[in-house]
Amino acid sequence: MEMNKSKSNKDCIKLFGLIYENIDSFKNEFIPEGWRNSNYAQFLNPTAQQLFDEYIQWNSTPNSFESDEKKVIKLKTIKEFKQNNLNKIDEDYEFHYIFGLALFDIFSSENEVIDSNNKNYDLGSHRGSGSFIANYINFNYPQNEEFDYLDFYLSPRIRERGSFWDLYKFIFKTLKTNNCDWVYFPYGIDLEKMENEFKLNFQIIESKGVNGIVKTRKVEFEENIDQIEKSKLNDLLKAYFFTYEKMPLIIDQHF
Repeated sequence: MEMNKSKSNKDCIKLFGLIYENIDSFKNEFIPEGWRNSNYAQFLNPTAQQLFDEYIQWNSTPNSFESDEKKVIKLKTIKEFKQNNLNKIDEDYEFHYIFGLALFDIFSSENEVIDSNNKNYDLGSHRGSGSFIANYINFNYPQNEEFDYLDFYLSPRIRERGSFWDLYKFIFKTLKTNNCDWVYFPYGIDLEKMENEFKLNFQIIESKGVNGIVKTRKVEFEENIDQIEKSKLNDLLKAYFFTYEKMPLIIDQHF
């Protein structure tokens, strides 16, 4: 597919506006009891167990450049870790931080969002994308502390603390509604194998549940997402497939 010119910066801002205009509906559906009472709070306020597990993982691989004496360290115990006081967190700040990370994953990381004419909503390089998202939030949803491009560019550990599944679904739903599509950079993933597994778990046909309730396979796919999670399939692709009912184009196909 031949690549055309990118969308203007003004177009990118307009698309972000369409995504953010329904942000309250996301909060009402997925965090009805408030941010601090949801699993999302653990992204920036991990539990003692999460902190301990990350600590052990970080210290389990010796640094080959250190002396043998320095490699032998006394590891901390789980009792030395504790979660932040959730009653004192800035819920609005944390929401926009995590939502911004989800936007970065879709619009950056070598991936592309395109319109119906295959024009790319190009936010720039990884640094440029991080800056665009930070500036958009800082201008439209000012916080006590401003965001920086590094908040979205360099936050891999935060993403490992839970699933962005609902966030990705929400963003893809808005993109689809506005006639946008997504082009994925595969990072060595076997997309054909992944697609076959998706199809086994997700067919757009109606079936009757055990209680005689009619529901779609799409609902069953979402209900079984924990099982699918065990196969370590990519959350981004699962959310895209769930929304668009197909696999995305990959970069090589797009150009």
